[in-house]
Amino acid sequence: MLISLLHQSKFISLLFFFVLIKTLNAQPMHIYSYCYKSGNYTANGLYRSNLESLISVLRSQSYTKVFYSYVSGSSSTATVYGNYLCRGDVSSSTCETCITRASRNVLIACPVQKEAIIWYEECFLAYTNRQTLSISDFRPSIRQTTYTYTMYQSYFTNTLEYRMDLLIREAYSSSSYFAEETHQVSYLGEVYDLHGLVQCTPDLNQYDCYRCLKWAYKNTINAGACWWSPP
Repeated sequence: MLISLLHQSKFISLLFFFVLIKTLNAQPMHIYSYCYKSGNYTANGLYRSNLESLISVLRSQSYTKVFYSYVSGSSSTATVYGNYLCRGDVSSSTCETCITRASRNVLIACPVQKEAIIWYEECFLAYTNRQTLSISDFRPSIRQTTYTYTMYQSYFTNTLEYRMDLLIREAYSSSSYFAEETHQVSYLGEVYDLHGLVQCTPDLNQYDCYRCLKWAYKNTINAGACWWSPP
């Protein structure tokens, strides 16, 4: 799940919501890797083999699909469930580059853990030994404060709440579970761009998508931040 808010002017730059800031970097920007403590696998075992197969399939789909989910293996103790999601506003080549990098680096960050998730500004990739990827989960979650949100906070809060509520409703009502907008607001003779972007993985139902986005927004309303959490 992604949610992000951004104020910009020639004097201030204020980040406020999750899903991600449009980056000017040529390469995907790593945000965070999380290794679950639910169990480890052996380096040369069946789980590792299935995980490598899963990673290969996810990587192969990343140029043509924004989201993909896959199951590798049939053994009750070695089955691996995985998926990825690219931001809805990135190009196919950016998605492919991000997933390629994520699939390599997640195995470096979490070399023996059966469950892991890695976030970039442009995508995330996750895998687990439990059949839970299509269920909304708020943990782990990351709030990254990027800009100081103090100037005119009281003035913008009502506008933020209203625009984000509309954006969240648009996202969970759409087939892609993705929505973004840029809304101009004026204050003391200055014009500010309020940019918003929200997204859920398409395997969630509408209620879980809505609930997840609302929860993420409530956790960013009091500080300029980007918010990342599992699907």
